Amino acid sequence: MGAIRMSVLISCITREVIHAETAQWMCEQPYPVDIVKGPYTIEHQRNVQAERFLATSHDYLFIVDFDVIPVPGTIETLLGMTEEDSYSIHVAPCMAVDESNRPHPMAYNDATKSGSTIVVPENPFVPVTYARQGTIDVDMTGMSGALLPRSLFDVRQKDRTHIMELAGTKLDDEAPIFGMVSRPWFHMEHDQEGHLRGTEDIWFWRKVQAAGYGIKAHLYLTADHIKLWRLGLL
Repeated sequence: MGAIRMSVLISCITREVIHAETAQWMCEQPYPVDIVKGPYTIEHQRNVQAERFLATSHDYLFIVDFDVIPVPGTIETLLGMTEEDSYSIHVAPCMAVDESNRPHPMAYNDATKSGSTIVVPENPFVPVTYARQGTIDVDMTGMSGALLPRSLFDVRQKDRTHIMELAGTKLDDEAPIFGMVSRPWFHMEHDQEGHLRGTEDIWFWRKVQAAGYGIKAHLYLTADHIKLWRLGLL
């Protein structure tokens, strides 16, 4: 008997456009694509991504941002890695640049865990210094390139009606949609003055780790990033 094929939903958020290279990559994939569009905050769009995914029957949600171009075979490779290690969330990070405009994979470690005292309190994440090779354990990545299993998300009873309204169907009470990471799945943290102190991906990955999952960054799958965002929250 052959291996069971896992179904994947590709999801992309955008406020305006999707770059041509990203759109071409999505068109070439053998998986359905969901576009979450609108003039909303990124945390809102990320939560909608998860809700709309849960309203389908797909096993995995693959997130790609509107300006990211994954390498060929990314989803298939991540699915294989998930079969080998289901206790970790597997990510194909995209490229970023640091404060000196040096490129690196968008994968980070929390410097406070190593006891380092050279840390900006609001942003303790230090980018990995590895080249595009290997697989490493990290504390955070960007959301683009993450392959998220359905079982990761915790959907409480009160959320069921809303999610099924999105799907236009009813949900069997025994359906296994309960997971480990509770709402809000994505959240932007601000201080009392209203300044941003934590992005939605930091919030999400901290909850993932608190739920007992590891985070694996597959650097050999590092994607091209048309808009290279600078590191740091401030």
